[in-house]
Amino acid sequence: MKRLIVSTTVPGLGCLKSSGIADVAIGTGYSLMSGPVPVSNNPLDLFTRRAELFAGDTEDFEIEAATTGGFMLAEFLREAKNCDRVELWMDPDPNSQLQLMQFLDLASSYPELMEKLVIGEMDRPLGRRHSKELLVWQPKITSPGTAEMSLAQAVWRAFQQPTPKAWFALLQRVDLDVFPLLTKTIVRALEELPDEKTGLSKTQHIILTFVKRGDDNPIRLLGELDDARDTVFDYWPHGKIIDKLATCQTPAITGLNESPFTQAMHHDPEKRGRYAASRLKLTDLGRELLAGNADFTKY
Repeated sequence: MKRLIVSTTVPGLGCLKSSGIADVAIGTGYSLMSGPVPVSNNPLDLFTRRAELFAGDTEDFEIEAATTGGFMLAEFLREAKNCDRVELWMDPDPNSQLQLMQFLDLASSYPELMEKLVIGEMDRPLGRRHSKELLVWQPKITSPGTAEMSLAQAVWRAFQQPTPKAWFALLQRVDLDVFPLLTKTIVRALEELPDEKTGLSKTQHIILTFVKRGDDNPIRLLGELDDARDTVFDYWPHGKIIDKLATCQTPAITGLNESPFTQAMHHDPEKRGRYAASRLKLTDLGRELLAGNADFTKY
């Protein structure tokens, strides 16, 4: 039996390849939580359309990374044709769970794929397991039925809408527990909208909280954010959010020695050195935001 396993992260893909348990291993590695997600009836065209919607100051490498999903989905369909079993081992984080909805929506158009498709329910990130574990362990395996496919398609359609109205309305559904992590995923995505009282996104609030507790070096702070359980972004979005908090008209953070957070900055030893030497502190506004006494959208 020829076995295809999909992981949502590069470390997860590395773990699969090292273990040798899959005849074919594919890693997605792209983010749906950051960057635009346009409405598209053609799953393979979504990422091409996505590239057209990025802000003008988005760097080329970011656009390229965000649009590789189309090539990966095409590879997935191509490889799946030649495999007897297709397994989606999706990590428990919100981005991975969104990709699960995307993959199921894609698979719904291919009856021959649905016949051999199963879901591996992960209790922790695959990339944090040792490859040798996979020789004696596998996630709980389920086969998606009508209920799962109908819900996944509804979730994916809601996620692509230009406003969060349809996404918020998903919380009224009584069948969300078909996917154990779906409710958490929906709520966590909504938390990236400005808070009604402070105007902060959940990630902005986490960053200010970390700075308050003493994570004053931006390099260390980025590492802490990468390891934090409740974050939904990766290195580059986190760096840009820190930059915005420190360089906006009325900053919430002070002490950042180098800006903007770009690839050029990383490639310049002098600029990167200044960035690494930064010592971050909350401003008066930052303290007021964490206390719930200010609205960031008004500054």
